[in-house]
Amino acid sequence: MDHTPQRDWQHAGGMNLEGVLPEEPTPAGKSAREGTAVPDDIQSPLEKYREELAQFAQLCQLVKDATAEEKLLKQARDRLGAELIDSVFAQLGTSQLKLPGLGTIYIHSTMFASAAGTPEELCAALKEAGAEDLVKEKVNANSLSAYVREMDTDELGQPILPPELEGAIRVGERTSLRFSASK
Repeated sequence: MDHTPQRDWQHAGGMNLEGVLPEEPTPAGKSAREGTAVPDDIQSPLEKYREELAQFAQLCQLVKDATAEEKLLKQARDRLGAELIDSVFAQLGTSQLKLPGLGTIYIHSTMFASAAGTPEELCAALKEAGAEDLVKEKVNANSLSAYVREMDTDELGQPILPPELEGAIRVGERTSLRFSASK
């Protein structure tokens, strides 16, 4: 199945919706997914919002396709860039080329540093070298969220925080609509 991304999301509403949701109203007690019962009071909203639901599913697929396409384009750009640096730029002995009507292509270098050993060893070495201002105590937000999700909850589903953490941790919840494509 070809998932060529469309550039204008508004055209997604005009895409072929066949097979996304049933064309004909589904009989009460049946659903678009075989074996899943759909109550009568839900059946009507499914039909009422059929086009919007299909458009949402297709937009999710377009975003997924665009993200994958972006990754491939960046990989191709980086491969070609490395080849051009080694061939054209090295041969011409220059760091930039002006292309009339297109712009300038130039070599950009960025120095980076990372820990050669463990983060603890790096922190100790930085402090010894007088660069203690680079060492910061921090908490990873994803790890903190996982820690809170593992806590016991009260009758409302909220985590029961230890007294030491009351007021130090803010707990919230984000709700969004997602889509999982049928295989």
